[in-house]
Amino acid sequence: MPSLQTPAPTFDDVWRTIQELALLSKEAAVENERRSQEADRRFQETERLMKEQSAQTERKIKEVSTEIGNLGNRLGGFVEEMVKPGWCACFRHAA
Repeated sequence: MPSLQTPAPTFDDVWRTIQELALLSKEAAVENERRSQEADRRFQETERLMKEQSAQTERKIKEVSTEIGNLGNRLGGFVEEMVKPGWCACFRHAA
């Protein structure tokens, strides 16, 4: 708070302060726009990476599912070959 001994600001002082504030405001707006664009770029990059990772995960799940199915088929074939001779013998004795 100015004291009574401090001279009142002149019109030029006030005008200079207004111009300085306007310049600072413009600089802040430019910096905010730059940061906003950087945030958008990072968001798009993150989104791209997430889609890529999701696609890789889907491919891996499909691959693992196929491998599990193949193991099931092999196990089924193994059990079938183990049981088949015994069943044939059972049916021969029953007939």
